[in-house]
Amino acid sequence: MNPTLALIICAATIIWIIWRDIRNHLSISNVIWIPLIWMFILASRSISSWANITAELSELSGIIDGNPIDRNILILFIIIGIVILIKLNVNWIEIIKNNKMIFVFLLYCFISFIWSDYPFVSVKRLIRTFGLIVMVLILKCQESPVDYVAAILRRIAVVLPLGSLLLIKYFPEYGRYYSRWSYETIYSGISDNKNGLGAACLISATILLWEICKRWKEKKKLLKSLEFYIYSVLIVINIYLLKLANSSTATLCLILSLIILVTTNINYFKQNIKSITKWLAIVLAIFSIMELFFDITTEIILALGRNVTLTDRTLIWNLTTSLVSNPFVGEGYGSFWLGERVEYIWEEGYRILQAHSGYVETYLNLGLIGVGLFLGIIIVTFTKCIKICQSNFYYGQLLLTLFIIFIFYNITEGAFPKADFMTYILFIVTIEPHYTEMYHNVTHGRPQYGD
Repeated sequence: MNPTLALIICAATIIWIIWRDIRNHLSISNVIWIPLIWMFILASRSISSWANITAELSELSGIIDGNPIDRNILILFIIIGIVILIKLNVNWIEIIKNNKMIFVFLLYCFISFIWSDYPFVSVKRLIRTFGLIVMVLILKCQESPVDYVAAILRRIAVVLPLGSLLLIKYFPEYGRYYSRWSYETIYSGISDNKNGLGAACLISATILLWEICKRWKEKKKLLKSLEFYIYSVLIVINIYLLKLANSSTATLCLILSLIILVTTNINYFKQNIKSITKWLAIVLAIFSIMELFFDITTEIILALGRNVTLTDRTLIWNLTTSLVSNPFVGEGYGSFWLGERVEYIWEEGYRILQAHSGYVETYLNLGLIGVGLFLGIIIVTFTKCIKICQSNFYYGQLLLTLFIIFIFYNITEGAFPKADFMTYILFIVTIEPHYTEMYHNVTHGRPQYGD
């Protein structure tokens, strides 16, 4: 097929599916486009990258200075977002009160510029993280925040797989690249690397699976709906793209999300939400015993065709953690992968700009104190998810699923604390501007927001 024709067909399909979603949810205002576009940029690549005017990986000065086009667009979006929040008359005191751990963590990130070798870069990157919070609050401060959250996730779940398939098949200069070591073809789709494509497919497929599970109790009605077949085709496309991306982390997390969605849909868990905590503890205990006696982690890694170093990840973790000057406070927010440290890591043969683990990244930049605060966020967020499940099961089920797969994804991919797509997902899960008791159960499985 001619690439131009393929582009027209793909664009028309995306517009048609989103138009159907808009028509079915007329209460969603146009402000959703601001956080949706921001999410798309995070899930794909920067504007300068799309325009082929971004800095090369080898140019360390470009990494430090950043790109003025991306910076100006980011600032513009943040300003627009703040204006929207002002019009919504948000209560910042209540927001901070209900998200204390997030704001304590951000305050610590801001203070960390004091000991950073690159304080200006640290502050700039923290502003980008603040932009994530602004975008999430645009969704969460609406009269029906659950509808807004579900809508933005449904729509991004349409754009990501179809856009990636288009680029891989018909615009390979954008959708593929070649390994500098083996020269094999690597598929990236709308992202700029294969792990980014894996993350996009993971979230897209999870959202679509949730939409189907949410409506499964009305199976006859579901099977007659056009959405069921649209979502099913998109899920198949996501699985196909995951295979092309060869992202083991994203594949395992997708299997995990399917298990969570199916098991939590069982009536026992619906009626005994608190039992999820007990069962998670049992699963962790069993896994720990099997790890102790049978080294199950190694067996799983080998079964996936990976080596025991997780494709050199453990070697990278050992190398990078040895370069931290102060293990308690780290090198400052967003400051580790700059200057002489990066030059040394590259000289050791690792042409990378992340540790391939969000937990290690947190330690490198923010030290043990930052790791402790991050664990606090995890505990508080899990508690919030369980509470929301008790008052609005399907919305809570979505948040809980996204949260758990984020926790596992972050083990071998450097998501948090960078202001990237997966951190956006985490903030959607954890930031609640209102008390969770305001969410209430509804019939027909459609999430709503209670007064």
